[in-house]
Formats: sequence, structure tokens, C-alpha cells
Amino acid sequence: MLDVIDLAVNYGSMRALDGVSLFANKGEIVAIVGGNGAGKSTLLKAIAGLVRPQRGKIALEGASVIGASPSQMLARGVVLVPQYQRVFPSLTVRENLRVGEARFPDDDFRSSLGILAALAKKMDLLAGHLSWGEQQMLGLARAMGLTPKLLLLDEPSLGLRACVVKEIYGEVFKLNRRGVTVLITEHNKAVVSQTATQIFYMRDGKLELHDGTPQTTVVRQTHED
Repeated sequence: MLDVIDLAVNYGSMRALDGVSLFANKGEIVAIVGGNGAGKSTLLKAIAGLVRPQRGKIALEGASVIGASPSQMLARGVVLVPQYQRVFPSLTVRENLRVGEARFPDDDFRSSLGILAALAKKMDLLAGHLSWGEQQMLGLARAMGLTPKLLLLDEPSLGLRACVVKEIYGEVFKLNRRGVTVLITEHNKAVVSQTATQIFYMRDGKLELHDGTPQTTVVRQTHED
């Protein structure tokens, strides 16, 4: 589904990603765990076409997508839910769901996505008046309205209570069971340990370990097989 090989990204003179390689098979939930400044958000932005790599390869379903624009990546089914600014605060919940030409009518959203249960009575409320957890749910629901093949989630548990995190990850698991491949970043392995099929560990712009095995060995074997 997704192959990232030897990816390097600079912000001016600063190297944000340095030789990153990973893979995600179709239907997997792949987690990238690391602290602030590790490069997790930059990696997702590079895959989504928001930043241009200085080196390396990104392939989606076997086709190179290096240089593709965000709109081209969206057309290929790659949807990013960023760490911040997940919603348009001055628009209502209903209007947020319509942004990007979401493909489900409201009734279909309510019947097919449990994540909207908490928002069903707030469709006409400004998104900026929602709680942080509700904004997370709205961002995820809006992304799902774009029927992604590859969903990129940047720290969906950030700043949330444990009960809300559990609810959001329950919905992520449901989306994955529908066939959506998920690449997700988090600070804490414990958040993703029961959900992810693969876990990569990131620090200082590099992936160091893969499920406890040195990352370079795992990726080399995967691409040689």
C-alpha cells in the first residue's frame, strides 16, 4: 500500500527527516511513536504532499507519488488529519462535514459512523464551541467523509482524557475494519499498543526501531523479499 524509502526533508538548513524508511500493507494500522520534534508530523506531511522531500521515495500502491500536490494525493485517497487545526472553528459542525465535498449525507453519517453520535445534536453549533475531544471526533468524521484509502492521523490522543482516547481509537479500529489503511503518530506506545499491527519508533528525524527490531534491518528485508 505505502512504501517510504530513504526519505529526507529539510526546513532551511535543519534536517527534519533523515533517511526514513517504512512500509504499510493494505488494511494495517501502523503507528509511529516519538516525542516532540522527532519528525512525526513532518513525515505525515511529506506523505500527504504538503512538504517536498530533498531525497528518497514515496510510493502508493506501487506508483511513485514524489512531487504530487496535496490535491493529487487526496484524489488518490490519502487523507491527513493534522495535529492542530482539525476543524474550521467559524463553521458549524454540519458545514465542517461538507468541506471538501464529503460524500455522505448527514443521515448516512449518523447511521454508518458511530463517531457522530456525540455530535448528532450539535450539527448547527459552531465547531469552535465544541470541546477538544469533540473537535477530534469531528476532524476524524470529516476525513472519513472523503472515503480515504490511506488515513494519516497526527496524535489524535493529544490533550484528551483516557475515556475519550478510548472512544476515538475504537472508531479508528472500526474504520480500519472497513478496509482503510491507517498511519498514526503518538507520543506514547501504550496508546497504540492494542491497536497497531506495526509500531515504528522515531527520534531526531530517524526511525530507530520497528517493533523492537532495528528498523533498517526490517525495512531492508521487506524490500528484498
